Amino acid sequence: AAKVRRSITKAISRLTEFPHPGSPTPDTMINEMGFSMVICKGHVAIFRLIDDTVYIYHIANAKTEYSKVVSGMVTNPKKIE
Repeated sequence: AAKVRRSITKAISRLTEFPHPGSPTPDTMINEMGFSMVICKGHVAIFRLIDDTVYIYHIANAKTEYSKVVSGMVTNPKKIE
């Protein structure tokens, strides 16, 4: 679990310098809301770039239905500093 956490943290940290390489999600609704994702070791980090700030909305196992969770979390972003 610690290795996965470190890998996800590293992938998210790279977003502060390179937010645009994020991939579209497989969910059209989430993409239309401006979300992208980073995939790391079987997990996804769903984020949005607003102005020059990366907001992480959800980190989940890639096999879960994270789109339902993300659509309900739009009002509670986490800022990377």
